[in-house]
Amino acid sequence: MRITNNSVYNSYQDSLNELQTRLYNNQMKIATGKDINSLSDNPTGVVKVKQYQELISRNSQYSDNISNSLNDLQASNDALENVATNLQNINQLGIDSFQAGNTGNLPALANELKGYLDDIVNSMNSDFNGELLFSGTKTNKQSIINDNPGTNGNPYEIIQGTASATNPSGLQVVFRGNTNDRIIHTDKDTSESINVKTNDIFGTNGTQVFDSAINMYNTLMYNSDGTKRSDKDILTADDRTKLNTYQQEINGYYTSVNNTLGKVGSKMNRLQSEKDQFDNEKIRLDSNKSQIEDVDIASATINLTKDQTAMQYSLQIGSKLMSNSLFDFIK
Repeated sequence: MRITNNSVYNSYQDSLNELQTRLYNNQMKIATGKDINSLSDNPTGVVKVKQYQELISRNSQYSDNISNSLNDLQASNDALENVATNLQNINQLGIDSFQAGNTGNLPALANELKGYLDDIVNSMNSDFNGELLFSGTKTNKQSIINDNPGTNGNPYEIIQGTASATNPSGLQVVFRGNTNDRIIHTDKDTSESINVKTNDIFGTNGTQVFDSAINMYNTLMYNSDGTKRSDKDILTADDRTKLNTYQQEINGYYTSVNNTLGKVGSKMNRLQSEKDQFDNEKIRLDSNKSQIEDVDIASATINLTKDQTAMQYSLQIGSKLMSNSLFDFIK
């Protein structure tokens, strides 16, 4: 049976096309490091890779949620530790005011207390990456200003109100945030509140602790008739009773803050454990995905070299075919 010239060329062309496709595929695999670069490479593998990628993306989102929350909780923990220290200082100052050596030094103690009060307010206005920590779902200053035009945008603010018989200094601390839960999703079925709510540690409206501190300040700074104390004024029996009451209230809030710190620490430990699980799961999913889509570079390089050699040989054969005349085929 005679093989026609046309059939020889067609067979050669088909082999050359197949070889060029293999060369291109191996070059792409080496360049991308992927065994699958198109749906036609491995349709089943493409579907599995997509499924793994969706799982990895979802788990990464949960892990990021937890990581951001851990940063917020750590910042909240640091701020609350500073609050606890200042409450302890105020408590100690109340004890010191009873000492005989502080007779005539009451206004100085009052000014010291005011400094501690300012520090507590500053701590409760803390933010992390621009997100307010202790104002519930009002997480930025603009959200507070929108509800309270003319304010400084902080959740807590010391304002100078009108002096009265019960508050001769007129000082007042107001809270303009809210006590709503700030929720994150830690997995598809679980959510977690990650903010410290101020009413849980500072009483109704998140301000009662400041009322106690200001009452103590007023008692140290003012006489019972509302006049400012001089260096010669001393505490009366009624003053001592009041200071003892305020001191006990402050001590109660100090205990509340420390209890909250314990809860924050426990929550951080739990969230860190969940994050570690997601990170370990990501490693497993990445490994499974890699086994499907990543190329064996060494094997792909060997195949590429073989195909390049075959291509050179084929081109040489093709050159000879092209140079053959009609007489070569009818010999």
